[in-house]
Amino acid sequence: MEAGLIIRTADLGPEGLRIETPLAVGLLTPEAHDPIRVSDALVKGEILPAGGGGVIFRGRLAAMAELPCARCLEPFRMEVAREFDLRYAPAPPPGREIQIPEDEMDLGFLDPDGGLDLAQAALEQVYLEIPMKPLCRPDCRGLCASCGVNLNNEACRCANLHPRS
Repeated sequence: MEAGLIIRTADLGPEGLRIETPLAVGLLTPEAHDPIRVSDALVKGEILPAGGGGVIFRGRLAAMAELPCARCLEPFRMEVAREFDLRYAPAPPPGREIQIPEDEMDLGFLDPDGGLDLAQAALEQVYLEIPMKPLCRPDCRGLCASCGVNLNNEACRCANLHPRS
């Protein structure tokens, strides 16, 4: 991911800040998965001050993701459109542990200097929108388990080579 767009919460007025900005997210490399290329990312929304130095970030993310199909492994483009309502609190002091109540598990933390990284927040929304097993199309036939041919593009010939008994 390219450098983030940081909003300094100390610079927010009581009315907050409305944003509409393109973000350069780039290439996501989730662990144990193929890379996901994200383009045309646009974040719209508002950042509002909340009690205790925190903020609420409400908005919408629109982007395009290019990722491999879980069945045929061919890359395809998927539209990402997600509404979100995020809460951030000031970061705890270094070395100090805090306990988060169970009903606040969706709470995020600002940078130690009070910044909110919009690119990181957008990246999280992209991850949440990608299905566990993304498909290029609902009727994707996948790959032949024997010869590996893409069954969407051609018929498998190994059934003729190995007749059933």
